[in-house]
Amino acid sequence: MVCCGPDVPSAAGLSMGQRLSIWVLVYFRPPQLHRSGSGSRDAQESNVSVRAGAPLLLHCITSLSGTTTTFFWLAPNSEYVVPPGNNGSLKMFPNGSLEIVAAREEDSGIYLCMAQDQDRNETREVNVSVWEKAPQKRSSCFVFIHRFWFSADPPTVESEPS
Repeated sequence: MVCCGPDVPSAAGLSMGQRLSIWVLVYFRPPQLHRSGSGSRDAQESNVSVRAGAPLLLHCITSLSGTTTTFFWLAPNSEYVVPPGNNGSLKMFPNGSLEIVAAREEDSGIYLCMAQDQDRNETREVNVSVWEKAPQKRSSCFVFIHRFWFSADPPTVESEPS
């Protein structure tokens, strides 16, 4: 079918006096928030974002390895975190990874990971931003609808039929 131009009415099979109504629906989806820390342990971004209530896994990537390597984290509230974690909002694993179980806005800030063995120590930092949840009534997308009228009649100035 021809979608535009003077042949639309005849291409749609309209005869004089008939009208064709076409509804156009355009669907827009907002970009997804990038959640860092959910992928490979081989890399850790220095700035990560997460929605409130979602879990976030931070990795302590260092060149130190071996059974004598120990890890601990310093949270933005100056709390030291060691395995297995704190009161339940933070879990820490022996490999140095730190899980924020359900992120809250007060979890935002700079997390310092410290790894040490018998000879050396290394420090890494990760800046975490926690974004508030979207309101429940808000849609995750929006729709644009427009109605086009095509007529087989010669053009006239008139209002849209009701």
